Amino acid sequence: MELEGLIVCGPAAVRQVVNVISDAVKSKAYWVDTLCALPVFYPMSFFTEMSAGMSFGDSLDARMVGFPVDMVSIHPLCRARDVWAEKVWNVDENSGKLKRGISDLTFLAAVQPLIYGSVLATSGASFDEMKFAIPYRLAVTVAVGIPYAFALDKVRDYFGVSPLKKNIED
Repeated sequence: MELEGLIVCGPAAVRQVVNVISDAVKSKAYWVDTLCALPVFYPMSFFTEMSAGMSFGDSLDARMVGFPVDMVSIHPLCRARDVWAEKVWNVDENSGKLKRGISDLTFLAAVQPLIYGSVLATSGASFDEMKFAIPYRLAVTVAVGIPYAFALDKVRDYFGVSPLKKNIED
């Protein structure tokens, strides 16, 4: 009986997920968030993985595994960053750069190791490669996190999709 419920609910749940993703992909905010992140984080990933001793092919495998994950997750993660800033750090459009920066760094430190580690594990990276690459990537992410977040906010403002403004398009 439970199996029947899962089968009946399964397609409906998949349809809901597909509809949410489809709606997101149609939004300008999705493309702004995604296209801002890819050129920053992909070269950083290659650099981190090569420094960790991964071969070019292994790093390319990690990017191939990560690409669909990134295309689905970047926009929701950017939105989660916005919620984190607003709810945890009380960031608004009048907040200073330091407060915004601390908010961004704490969010990146919370999510990067899990996401990046999952991509590396799925792509076949060894434990030795991962134990170097994950903290190294976190350190590099922290170093570029504030400038990236500042640039993302400026690009969002330019395209009218800033969550700190009232004209946000989800």
